[in-house]
Parts: sequence; C-alpha cells; structure tokens
Amino acid sequence: MYGKKQASFATRLQELRLASRMTQSELAKAINVSRSCIANYERGKRFPDTDILTIISNYFKVSVDYLLSTDNSLFFENDYNRDIATLLKEVSATGKLD
Repeated sequence: MYGKKQASFATRLQELRLASRMTQSELAKAINVSRSCIANYERGKRFPDTDILTIISNYFKVSVDYLLSTDNSLFFENDYNRDIATLLKEVSATGKLD
C-alpha cells in the first residue's frame, strides 16, 4: 500500500494532528508509538499496519477510508468533525492555525 494512499495518509495525519493542536510527541504518547514513528508517517516514509490505522481513526473519530482518501465527505458526521473540518480548511488555506 505505497504511493497515493500513503501520501494521502501522511497529509491527513498531519492535518488532523495540527488541527487538534497536538505535537508529534503528544500524539505518539496517545496512541502508544514513538515520536519518530509519527514523524515518519507524516513524511510518508512509513505506513502504519491496520491495527495502528484503526487506533488513529478511532482516536481522531474519523474513518480509515478518510485517512486514506482525499475525499472530505468520508468524515463521520458529528460536531467534533465539523470543527476539525473547519480547522483543516484553515490549515490548508494558510499553512497555519490562527
């Protein structure tokens, strides 16, 4: 599973982490992996196994499909995700959170 899905996952993970105002270390601790593991995921150098993908999707309350796709409609519908979607648009548009 290398290539387009890996690049999409790397982008999604970083967007979700930044929108949640978390450091790589904080996310790593929350899902029980190393900070370097998160960094490698975000750089597209590594790809998580299905167990870690599931843990990440549950942590951020998104589907695995959302993590692997560029289709924003794959978000689970709830208030938390609408807030995250708003933050992701801000990050995508400006490259930073205000």
